[in-house]
Formats: sequence, C-alpha cells, structure tokens
Amino acid sequence: MRAHPTWPKKVGTSESDPYRSSSGCPHRSGAISRVLLGGSCGPAAHSDLTGLDLASLLVIVWCTNELTSSRREAMMLLNRGLVIFFVALLLWAVEATQPALAAQVVAIGASNTIGAGRGNQHGGVVPSEVWPAQLEQLLHAHGANVQVKNAGIAGDTTCNMLSRLDGEIGPDTKVVIIQPGGNDSWKGDCRFDRAQNVAEMQRRLRSRGIKPILLLQMVSIAGNRNLEVDGQHFSKAGHAAMAAWLLPKVVAALR
Repeated sequence: MRAHPTWPKKVGTSESDPYRSSSGCPHRSGAISRVLLGGSCGPAAHSDLTGLDLASLLVIVWCTNELTSSRREAMMLLNRGLVIFFVALLLWAVEATQPALAAQVVAIGASNTIGAGRGNQHGGVVPSEVWPAQLEQLLHAHGANVQVKNAGIAGDTTCNMLSRLDGEIGPDTKVVIIQPGGNDSWKGDCRFDRAQNVAEMQRRLRSRGIKPILLLQMVSIAGNRNLEVDGQHFSKAGHAAMAAWLLPKVVAALR
C-alpha cells in the first residue's frame, strides 16, 4: 500500500503545509479570502496582509458593491418596464372590449353639408366647423355616444343623393338628415324632380326603419348675418345654429 505524500517541513513552520505561515494563517491569497469570508486567525489575523493585499481587498469590496448597486438599478428598471407593459396591456384590453362608435346618424346633402362650396367665391368652412361635426359634439355632450357621418358632396343634386343613398347608410344607421340644397334649379337632369326625389328618399329610409329629418330653409335657421360673402354658404356660427336646431330632433329620433 502506497504511503500518502507528506509535505516536507520548512524552517519556521509548525506544519507541513506550504500555504500556511508559522502563525497557522494562510498566506496572502488565503488571508484575503479569510477576511472576505469574515474568518479569523488569532490576534494577528491580518498581520500577513501587505499594503498591496489591502489595496486588492478594497478593490474587491468596491467592485462587489458596484455590482450590487448595478444589479439593484437593473431590477428597478425591469420592474418599472413590467409595470408600464401591464398598464398598457390593461388599457388595450379595456379599449378592445368597448364597442366602436357606429355611424348611427348620416348627413346627406350638398355644399352646406360637406362645408366646402363651389360658388363664385368658393365659400365654406373647415370640416371641424361644419354642422355635422358640431352636431356630433353636441350629441356627445348630451351623453349620446354616436358618430355623425358626413355624406355631403359640393354641387350635389337630389337625383344623385337618391342614387347613392343606399350606399351611404349602414346596418347601424338610425337617423338620416337630408339637406336637399339648391343645385337642382340649375342642373337640368333634376330640375323638375326635387320634391319627388326627397319624398322617395324618405320612403326608402322609413321602409328600413330609419327616421329621416329634413334640413330645409337654412337661412331662416342660421340667419342672413351668418351667410358668407358669396350669399350661398354659411359661416361657422351659421353651422353652429343649424347643429343646435337639429340636436333635439336627432335626440328624439334616436330613442
């Protein structure tokens, strides 16, 4: 049986361990490990540590603290990112479960419906100021969560309105506001059919359970003072007056 190798004893040592000093403590590398681990080697526990060893120890401690701080910051950023992600996911889920606004009200007409005219001076207002847009805002303010679709076309006639009526309304449409306009009087194809076309649009709508509202006599509703310089189209205030006039009629028709 082979004998285990033994460390030769060295002068000044009490054991056959070349990594321990006469005090029984490890040498430099072992001493550093012992200090980091919180160990002790007697009254002179750190006597074997040189200035270089102490500097190395301080570097190790500093690096450890830096790593711990960096890890803590990384965890904070991760947690913050997770919170933002889950909040965004929750908001998306809530929005997805809410029904989209349906075009329950359709406004079909000519230039004073779309807001842009073809008169001598091209009068009109921007889309956000036209009466269908202002009517939608008033409906929302009164708790009616509906969309008003603007199906106006500048220069349109009642003949063309009748032909495109079915394509402008949808399955959710409950009210259609008809603004016949005055273009039939100077367009030969509809010159004598205005009243008949308006009556036919009303009949078609009622047959589908949709309530028609006629927007006639716009000058008496909006006032001459709200006409633009072309004498044909209305200002923002004029469109606001028409939206206010239509509001109670549309609210009643939506019930």
